[in-house]
Amino acid sequence: MGLEEVSLSQLDVYSASGWLDRIERAGNRLPDPATLFLLGTLVLMLLSQLAVWLDWQVQRDSSMEVETIRAVSLLDSAGIWWLLSNLVQNFVNFPPLGLVLVGLLGIGVSERSGLLPVLLRRVLAMAPRALLVPATVLVGVLSSLTLDAGYVVLPPLAGALFLAAGRSPLAGIAAVTSGVTCGFSANLFITGLDPLLAGLSTSAAVLLDPDYRVAITANWWFMIASTLLLTLLGTLVTTHIVEPRLGHQGVAEVAPEQTAQRASEDRGLRRAALMFLILSCLLLAAVLLPGAPLAGQGAHFPRWMEVLVPLLLILFLGIGLAYGIGAGTIRSDRDAVEMMSETMK
Repeated sequence: MGLEEVSLSQLDVYSASGWLDRIERAGNRLPDPATLFLLGTLVLMLLSQLAVWLDWQVQRDSSMEVETIRAVSLLDSAGIWWLLSNLVQNFVNFPPLGLVLVGLLGIGVSERSGLLPVLLRRVLAMAPRALLVPATVLVGVLSSLTLDAGYVVLPPLAGALFLAAGRSPLAGIAAVTSGVTCGFSANLFITGLDPLLAGLSTSAAVLLDPDYRVAITANWWFMIASTLLLTLLGTLVTTHIVEPRLGHQGVAEVAPEQTAQRASEDRGLRRAALMFLILSCLLLAAVLLPGAPLAGQGAHFPRWMEVLVPLLLILFLGIGLAYGIGAGTIRSDRDAVEMMSETMK
């Protein structure tokens, strides 16, 4: 048995019983996130009673006075009444809820009509062979714009493109999957996750300053930098670690797309591009023209920024409908409404 065979054998044994496998098995045993949330609520209630027994308190300076705040139990009569009487209010007043729901409606139509998955495929397929690895990782990172479509659409396409280039298809699948998973929420554009993050940050900030608001563009520069950094790291790992272990393959022919499907997608993309141009011109006019609805300063930010979530809804809904009608994936208003409903599930 050669040294390489021994190393591979040892690697297999380690992979089968290594700590990563134990972490995976432990993670698979975890309950559903909703159950975890319920368990966390019960633990919090128990801790509140423990805090009362231990007489936990904190002092807060406010209005030149020192205020003593004592722990309150959620298990006694008053605590249970407070919990039940505020249950609906806490849910309705949760800041990210409305923003996320509104934003996802438009993005959901763009995804389920086929627009965003087709764009991902076309962009990745156009990547030059010399830039195949960074382009694959980058498209994987950018796929967070399409909710979870990247997990389904990109791995088989990346594998086929790497195989056509004479490289291991497993390396392509690994590269794009690393971009999709490690880069989820990083992006060059505003995604459906940004309203959620801004809402959570605002709900925490108002505890100190009731008038403080966090814009949904607050993380934009950080997300852009994260996208570039993750693309670089994914490229280096794929090129210098993953691919050398997998070897190279002969160049293979990739089956072309069906002509009818390609034609319908092209028709849908042309209509989506036209709709994007129209909506962009209307948006610029609404922001730049004096006296326009989005011109000037709002309560906390420029007006257009304060309504960015509704604007994203209009944009993604418009181009999604245009593509769906052109490609034939949306044949009636019921189809569009069904896509919105599926997104909310």
